[in-house]
Amino acid sequence: MSLKTLPVEITTQIVDEICGPDRSLCGRKELVRMRFISRQFDAVISRIAFPMVDLTVIRRNDKLMTRPIVKWLLVEKAKSLRRDKSPGAFAFILDASSFFTESQCDPSICEDDSLEAICNAIVSSNDPRTVFTKLILHATPDPSFYNLWFYRRRQHGQAWKRNERPELFYGTLQLASAVGSACAIESLMRSGVSLDYRHRVFGTAIRCAILCNKVNSVKVLVRNDIDTVPIIDGEATPPLLFAGQANRPQIAEFLLGLPNAPVHFQGKGGVTILLWAARRGWTNIVRDLLQREDLDPDPKTDWKETPVKAAARGGHEEVVRLFVDRQDIEPEFGDGKQSLAYYAIDGGSATITALLLDRYGIDPNRLVIHNKPALARAAELGHTSLVRMLLDREDVDINNSHGTLNSPAIVWAAMANQIEAAKLLLERKDLNLNLEGYGSTVLKKLVTRNYVEMARLLLDRRDLSPHVFQQALRVVARSGSTEMLSMFLLHERMRKNNREQMKYTLQEAVLAGRDGVLCGVLKRITLESEWVEYVKKSWRIQALEDRLSFSEQRFLR
Repeated sequence: MSLKTLPVEITTQIVDEICGPDRSLCGRKELVRMRFISRQFDAVISRIAFPMVDLTVIRRNDKLMTRPIVKWLLVEKAKSLRRDKSPGAFAFILDASSFFTESQCDPSICEDDSLEAICNAIVSSNDPRTVFTKLILHATPDPSFYNLWFYRRRQHGQAWKRNERPELFYGTLQLASAVGSACAIESLMRSGVSLDYRHRVFGTAIRCAILCNKVNSVKVLVRNDIDTVPIIDGEATPPLLFAGQANRPQIAEFLLGLPNAPVHFQGKGGVTILLWAARRGWTNIVRDLLQREDLDPDPKTDWKETPVKAAARGGHEEVVRLFVDRQDIEPEFGDGKQSLAYYAIDGGSATITALLLDRYGIDPNRLVIHNKPALARAAELGHTSLVRMLLDREDVDINNSHGTLNSPAIVWAAMANQIEAAKLLLERKDLNLNLEGYGSTVLKKLVTRNYVEMARLLLDRRDLSPHVFQQALRVVARSGSTEMLSMFLLHERMRKNNREQMKYTLQEAVLAGRDGVLCGVLKRITLESEWVEYVKKSWRIQALEDRLSFSEQRFLR
């Protein structure tokens, strides 16, 4: 939630509660500024705003389903249950928070800090939508979530006395790692808490520290030579690889600087830290890894992905340049999803595509992506910057239809209704709009899909042949929308009393039973005796009379 968008009534209520009769904090900007100065303001704002949040709106909007928002909702729900003294299924979270605070591992940590650490660990370890759906949305959380909610104070509250230490039961070391308290971690390690212990909710301590992005916690934990991190599915992964998976560049850079860093380790599916760094766009880390002589610069996963392909898909130009500058990497440029050009073009990066074309001397007209030329694929996806770059190259043929589907770029832009890409193509005078691709002309495809705005752009081109216009007009009469029909009938290409145009238009309208089309066409005809005789002879007048109203039949007779 953004504090700058709080409704006025909420702001007024917050000011009343904080300041009482003193209205010195009447402005939102001042309130937002005070929120960062004192935690009192932060707590009051959250306590008042949380009950007014419409959870159904967040559920329907994926943009609001982010980890910071879900974490805030989880923390505030736990606090509200603690204030009401009715924890219910949140009993474990509140008990673990209280135990961590009372253990005095770090006196500077209050109960709210430990509560936020627990919620941060839960949200960081799971998909935000899962946490929101199972724990926040409903009054009674889903008991299947991580077995966390099987905990009950009366039934299992004292079980740790018989089975395990309370520090292990409540995951105190994991919470200390999530908070980032080095002194609490060292205190718990001196008391004999095992670093390899895997908590049923939080996992291992190093895993919590990485997920919560606590570099200080990682520095303390790796002093004890922790080599592996158990993952949820049971796989063992070094902290370095797990930091890449969790998108924690600072932690990965620190772990990479340690002696004997496991840079060669391949995780599930053959992923490596080099792949993760290239995928994330970590230029400095990729540069450091490529400087190691014993490291394979082009490892492949089980699905044939390589680091340079991952960097191209993410649009990381500097990282791609680090790979292509080497002499020991030979990328593949064939058709299919495993091609380096596929990742560059589908990612929409004009600079990376230009780099590959120039560095490896590739003919862009022969470069086929998904059975389409490079320009056609870029136009189909609507990558305007990439289309502009390819059109500026002298070696690109705008009418090229190389590929098994045999269609030029304008056809694919039209079929995908990519208006901006089509405008760039239509600016070129050497574009041939009368070519057929994929079974029909461009204008006919647009009419079939009812893309009115795109069709209008093509109709305004002077080089559009009358035959192509006539073909599209027949489709409009047979199945086009009213808006498309009006655009065609009112266009300057539609000449009044043109018998050839009207003849086929009437035929298609009669066959399709389009009364509205018939009325529109009849308005374009001057009903003279000569014209009436022509219409009677040109088509089955009986079928036409069956479709027309009485007043329209009167004109024909």
